[in-house]
Amino acid sequence: MSIDLYNEIKQQNHLTMLPELKQSDLYVLSVKTDKSAITEKMSSEWSGGWVMYTDSVELVNSVDMNRDFLEAEFYNGDRTVRIRHLYGNEYLLAEYSQTSLGDGARKYESCAYYDQELMLRRNLRGKAKTAVYRLWQCRSDDGQWRPLVQQFMGFGKGA
Repeated sequence: MSIDLYNEIKQQNHLTMLPELKQSDLYVLSVKTDKSAITEKMSSEWSGGWVMYTDSVELVNSVDMNRDFLEAEFYNGDRTVRIRHLYGNEYLLAEYSQTSLGDGARKYESCAYYDQELMLRRNLRGKAKTAVYRLWQCRSDDGQWRPLVQQFMGFGKGA
């Protein structure tokens, strides 16, 4: 089923509980790296994000590289970086964007996405009430739409 047909059926049948799908290409750049490369990547301009340190989760604008952390996600417009600690000094750094990320990035063509807001825990609600994630799906070789990735898109005010 095409995205246009899906959205048309949704609208005609007043299926408001279904998300409206949008179509776009997605670029993904994923590399294993060390903490020094993370420091360099975090020197870019980021609008905000969250970090899971070994003792807490915090909503922040950058990672405190003097503290041990397990995972982090930051956004700026349609660009997101996700960092996961693997072991020792090794991290998995993944970057997602609807525009080219340069050499080494994989391009997923004609994917579908929709945005979803998730409520934050009460102890994290000082700056925001929700986290916004973009859920990407791509068509597989057999023609089925398959989940690809969740992309952190920032924070919302929520309900």
